[in-house]
Amino acid sequence: NPGVKGVNEWDVYAGSLQQLASAYGGAFPLESDSVIRRIGDKELAEAAKQAGSFAKSFSSQLGKDTKKVKSLKEPVKDVQSELKVITSVSKTLESNIKKGKPSTAEAKQIMAAVDAVEEVLDLEDMPEATIDRWEEGSAPLDKIAQAFAL
Repeated sequence: NPGVKGVNEWDVYAGSLQQLASAYGGAFPLESDSVIRRIGDKELAEAAKQAGSFAKSFSSQLGKDTKKVKSLKEPVKDVQSELKVITSVSKTLESNIKKGKPSTAEAKQIMAAVDAVEEVLDLEDMPEATIDRWEEGSAPLDKIAQAFAL
């Protein structure tokens, strides 16, 4: 209410609270049942390491799962190169985080590759077990997305 004493001070304070909430992946004012948390560097570095390992093993299993599905031959080949990107860039991401270096570019690169993988996983002939394996193993990738608000 613009007519209330202290409005200017409150607006400045509310802006600070919005910045703080944003750093934790939330918004101010918080909804009544909101739960927010900040992912620490150690946890994020571990997630990057796990993401790289998962991408490498998923690529191998994807090839096995789709070997007999001719319509998926080219899309799977493309996805496997995206998975190599995730494997490679996640090592750089992990290293940068451990050294306290900026890492947003690497996180964006990983998430772009994730989007490409998920697009192919949505194809009609994709085996359900492969999709399930992706969903079960992609938690570290979700953590990276959350940490960088991507």
